[in-house]
Amino acid sequence: MSILLVRGDARQIPLADKSVHCVVTSPPYWGLRDYGVAGQIGLERTPEEYISAMVEVFREVKRVLRDDGTLWLNMGDSYAGSGQGFGDRSTTNKSNGASRGVRMGSSHGDSGHTEYQAPPPGLKCKDLVGIPWMLAFALRADGWYLRSDIIWSKPNPMPESVTDRPTKAHEYIFLMSKSDRYYYDAGAILEPVSLNTHMRLAQDVAAQIGSARANGGAKTNGNMKAVLRQSQKSWNGGRFDNPRDLAQRTSK
Repeated sequence: MSILLVRGDARQIPLADKSVHCVVTSPPYWGLRDYGVAGQIGLERTPEEYISAMVEVFREVKRVLRDDGTLWLNMGDSYAGSGQGFGDRSTTNKSNGASRGVRMGSSHGDSGHTEYQAPPPGLKCKDLVGIPWMLAFALRADGWYLRSDIIWSKPNPMPESVTDRPTKAHEYIFLMSKSDRYYYDAGAILEPVSLNTHMRLAQDVAAQIGSARANGGAKTNGNMKAVLRQSQKSWNGGRFDNPRDLAQRTSK
């Protein structure tokens, strides 16, 4: 297998149309790091300007992505800082995955100098901006299919000095596609089920009578019944035959 490394502006990807099967990316988050490069993404003055730039990037991604391809987009959030620079509520560190503050301003040339500003209109100091969902909705409006929001849980996150809210311990990964039909291997992420699960499946759940208190007590056509999913009814080399038989085979 050969690997091609391409370095360039993501808004001008030097690849042919519909030549990429899958894109996995974590773009620069808004206001969190100055890479010292003119025209860099992430230091736009407002969230709206940042989202506009990202939509432009992902139009180019859509161009090179196959019709049956997928986009896996990791995006962290930002907090509106006080505009006083580092040290109060403007701590920056994308690597901690927590988006701990926001540094307002834009890079000037290649000097890496950043101008700190007060939060843009619509945001107050200390507001959580909501960048991930702003981007997800903008891409959906631009034609992408927003298929899933996946929580990247971080049980051991970077500690934060803030004392008036919980430490941010997650980020979002959005699964997006350019078509309503695309390649997705659900079997590749299946996990083994426990013996307790086999035992529950072995019950004749379809014949069990459930609660009469469904729908806030307004259910008038009898008690609810537990419904067995079609995917639980047969598993033989990928399919359940019968939950009771499966439990018996598992217990041997």
